[in-house]
Amino acid sequence: ALVSLPKLPGKSLEMLDVSGNLLESLESLGDCTQLVTLAADDNRLRSLDDLPFANLGRLVTLSASSNQIAELNQGVGLLAKLETLMLNENGFVEVPASLAECKKLKELKIDGCPVKDNKVKKYLQQGEMKQLAKYLEKNGAGASGGKSGGGKKGKKK
Repeated sequence: ALVSLPKLPGKSLEMLDVSGNLLESLESLGDCTQLVTLAADDNRLRSLDDLPFANLGRLVTLSASSNQIAELNQGVGLLAKLETLMLNENGFVEVPASLAECKKLKELKIDGCPVKDNKVKKYLQQGEMKQLAKYLEKNGAGASGGKSGGGKKGKKK
């Protein structure tokens, strides 16, 4: 099992599957600007913060299920061509608002994640990706009501 990623032939690599290892980081993917598919399921990733989102403009499928991801980076919104994001069985509680920037996103799987926002869960269960994107855009940073600040609590007319 891999504990860290070796130097990869970045400029030409389009598909990478490193599932079922002991990886804690994906930081050495910085040169892999041609990646279309990245699978890193069943590892020990605690975040995707070290993924070079800005360099992964061709990425269509990202799968990092069954890891220990505690928070999703806002940088995920830079993945303009992303269509499928599989993050089942992780620990994050919020879906970042920047995900609304992924206009081609057709599938987001977060089964087994303790996401607090029931509307997010409902839209996903119903396959309503466009509604989810609108909701994330409207509700800002965390889309769980937690850290986003604003809210409509307290004032009655």
